[in-house]
Amino acid sequence: MIILRSVLFNIVFYANLILQMIVLTPFYFLVSRKTALVVPKNWARSNHWLLEKMVGTTFEIEGLENIPEGGYIFAPKHQSFWDVFALLPWLSDFFSSSSANSCGFRCSAGMCRNNAWYLSIAAPAAGS
Repeated sequence: MIILRSVLFNIVFYANLILQMIVLTPFYFLVSRKTALVVPKNWARSNHWLLEKMVGTTFEIEGLENIPEGGYIFAPKHQSFWDVFALLPWLSDFFSSSSANSCGFRCSAGMCRNNAWYLSIAAPAAGS
């Protein structure tokens, strides 16, 4: 029974991901960055619901009061991608940029959208 439930959950999980990508991608790129955060948060919430209803998995998040109001780096040591969507609905903002002209998405026309920023970290040169 657990194998069947796991297989069904994986099918529904990826179908949910693909469906939301197809349906919500135009919205994501047409609205402001702050408004666009609704898309990944909605995806995360729907996965939480699927986990509870299909698999019976519930969870509780503790320590949200420890997340600072300003900038911070959230660097989990994960062995799955659970932490990728587990905290999304509770984070007020994520994907911040280290410079004003960097961005995380470039469309085929070469234009840049600030909806998904990233943090650039320069790696040390080889041999240093």
